[in-house]
Amino acid sequence: MTPISPTRLENWVNRRLGLRRFSPVQLEAFQLDHLNRTLAHVRENSPFYRRRLKDGPDLPLTDLTQTAALPFTTAEDLRSHHLDMLCVPHGEVARVITLQTSGTSAAPKRLY
Repeated sequence: MTPISPTRLENWVNRRLGLRRFSPVQLEAFQLDHLNRTLAHVRENSPFYRRRLKDGPDLPLTDLTQTAALPFTTAEDLRSHHLDMLCVPHGEVARVITLQTSGTSAAPKRLY
């Protein structure tokens, strides 16, 4: 069997992750580590995600398949809880984007 040469994307991922050779196991470990860091950060700094993750899977996650148990953030969440989603004081926000909803009369969504 002839080995398949890595793609440009795989080479970029290897350089970005500091890997000498692309390995799905190493990539999954990296993704799991960074996902757990992100979940810990939002749980600690965002009132919305602290409440939302309270009933989710135990953290830290031990396997990427556990992401299926994480709750989705909905369009209604973005409309109704945008300030509670922040992980920094409101004064530290550099940019706010308001997205109008096309085709409906729903309130716009605000992203920080």
